Amino acid sequence: MSVDLESLSDVLKHPIRRRIIFVLYERGRLSYVDLMNLVGVDSTGKFNYHLKILGDLIEKGRNGKYGLTEKGRMIAQLLQKFPEKKVEGKDKLLKIGYNLSISAGMLIIVTEIIRLVIFQFYNPSCICLPFLSRVNLRAGNQILALTAFIFGPIQIICGILTKRKLYIILPLMLLSSLLLVFYGYSLGLTIGYWTVGTFTGLWIPSITGILIQIVFTTPFLVTGIGGPIIILWALAKQGGETNNLSRN
Repeated sequence: MSVDLESLSDVLKHPIRRRIIFVLYERGRLSYVDLMNLVGVDSTGKFNYHLKILGDLIEKGRNGKYGLTEKGRMIAQLLQKFPEKKVEGKDKLLKIGYNLSISAGMLIIVTEIIRLVIFQFYNPSCICLPFLSRVNLRAGNQILALTAFIFGPIQIICGILTKRKLYIILPLMLLSSLLLVFYGYSLGLTIGYWTVGTFTGLWIPSITGILIQIVFTTPFLVTGIGGPIIILWALAKQGGETNNLSRN
């Protein structure tokens, strides 16, 4: 009997549906009310929805009682062999990944709004950018603002799309996250230069300047780069587990 593991993962990712499978596997055929009570659902609408999603894994007999089909019993055995924690751990990794990416996009937008407000009261002589050294205030403002207000929303959209399992967007997410790190590093360079007064192109040659760069770069590095990396890691783990299931 062939099993579509990808579609099956979608069906069984909800704990209520997994509980229905386990209860029927352990107790045998049950009436609608008994099954709902044992699963612990108090809404008939919600319960009917999950029964419908389970599809050909369960069947309703002539006596009105629900039981597992042959495919459903096989799936119950697989779920016992591969504990629920593994599925949940993978889902948690994916959730952390796309939440980090969404947070990175929101962070850069909020940071840039704060920066623009502050610059209304304090106008430095220049803005520092990696490789470009110091650029005039107008050009620097345009570069930072465009980076934030273009790639911030892109990162948020990529996070939302990966949440909906459109993983084809991951290369764009990774590219966008690199520009977010560029923004954070540039802001750290600029504030470090204001504080220390020296700049060598990629870093501020003092402990204070380096600490300032770390403070402004790390949040974008963790949320921006961390998001797609964690998603790729989770997908790699998922692929390994799927291959193991297929071989077994």
